[in-house]
Amino acid sequence: MAAVAAPTLDEPLLSTQYGGSLPAHRDENGRWIPTTALYPIIVRPTAPFSPPDHRLRGSVILERSTSQSWWSQLYRTGAQIVIRETGF
Repeated sequence: MAAVAAPTLDEPLLSTQYGGSLPAHRDENGRWIPTTALYPIIVRPTAPFSPPDHRLRGSVILERSTSQSWWSQLYRTGAQIVIRETGF
């Protein structure tokens, strides 16, 4: 996930004007500007696949997201194990 919001919408097909779900408007230079903050996410396939001959529209659902650092998660898991094993 990008750290900052995207200044423009690179794919106009994603805008509500073309049936997408992202609200955007065109500026004087013809660029699509998102109405709300959009943070790009790069999605990579987990298995090899053949790309389609045409564009596909759809949604991506993130099943779990966390704002904790990796070290914080490790500490919390370790603390839970220690508490469980000591009988608290």
